Amino acid sequence: MKSVIASRLGKAGIAIPVPTGSLDAPIEAALKRRITTGYIVAVLLTFFLGFSSWRSIRLAGNDADWIAHTYAVMDAIELMTKHAIEAETSARTFALTGQDTLLPHYEAARDAVLGDGAALRSLTADNPNQQRRLDVLEPQAGAALEFAATLIAKRQRTGAAAGASEILRPKISSVRCEPRLKRCRTRRRSC
Repeated sequence: MKSVIASRLGKAGIAIPVPTGSLDAPIEAALKRRITTGYIVAVLLTFFLGFSSWRSIRLAGNDADWIAHTYAVMDAIELMTKHAIEAETSARTFALTGQDTLLPHYEAARDAVLGDGAALRSLTADNPNQQRRLDVLEPQAGAALEFAATLIAKRQRTGAAAGASEILRPKISSVRCEPRLKRCRTRRRSC
């Protein structure tokens, strides 16, 4: 049938190009290889970019967790310092005035200092350097609480106000804690 149509078109003067398999085969094979290679490269790039994005998100999340942890530790240190100062201030005020209404405030602040110390221990359990720093901070807070307890006991025992030299003697190391906290804030890392 094809030959009949080709012969009639040939008689009419119309030439029909006849595809030859030998000329088009190398071009089609090269084109197929290029297209296949392009698809493979696109799939590999998509996979690589997806993996890279996943890894970046994971690292950013991990960094955010560490930053939040650092701020939690710094907040706990500030809170412990604040409570120690409150306890000491309440004790000094009680030693001066003798008002029994100040004792519950002192006791609450003292208990808060002890709780803050335990909270700091648990927050820094994964970092031996921080644990060593707590070994320095806790005795300082303990000395402030001991000083406050001494002031209260002396006022309760004698009923007279303590001397100005005793009351004004600073025991809490807030002066030593504040520069460390400022250093931690500027570095934005665990201290």
